[in-house]
Amino acid sequence: MAGYSFWSRSNRTFRERMTPNAWTFSNAQSILRTINPSGTFAITAVSGSGMVGEEAADFVGDVRTKNPKGSAVAKLVERNFKQLPLFSVFDEGMENEVEVTDLPTWFLLYKSSSAGLMFELSLPVQMHGKYVDSWRERIILDDNPFLGAEFDIKRLDEMPPATPVDVPVKFRGAV
Repeated sequence: MAGYSFWSRSNRTFRERMTPNAWTFSNAQSILRTINPSGTFAITAVSGSGMVGEEAADFVGDVRTKNPKGSAVAKLVERNFKQLPLFSVFDEGMENEVEVTDLPTWFLLYKSSSAGLMFELSLPVQMHGKYVDSWRERIILDDNPFLGAEFDIKRLDEMPPATPVDVPVKFRGAV
């Protein structure tokens, strides 16, 4: 449950922080996307495994999604493979708005460990099986305030210590 909670909270927090800067969002195909103000790309938070956040990781195979992905993500990845990275160039005379499902979608990959959280912003371009594991671009987010054991998301499932509850009861009435 901690993994699901962290995923949904990550996307929600990212949206809340970006909305004042004119970013919008979409939940099309159950992919929680936050869309930049010009409408040229989207970002979604996704849990990763392997060498997430490490410069030495190769663009193929060293970093992958932690959980298997379905057909909607497979189509998204295929579109990313065919499109330009982060700052796509669109004709100024374009009359039709681009559908959210046609936008390049970047993954804000995060990985939890006993050392804390690691992050990177990466453009997925290929899947092997049900896992995304190939990237056109990888931007390592070095300025990371979430290092240390206290940021291990597995701790979200820990039960707080039980404290006794004292409920005062006064007798009112006759027997």
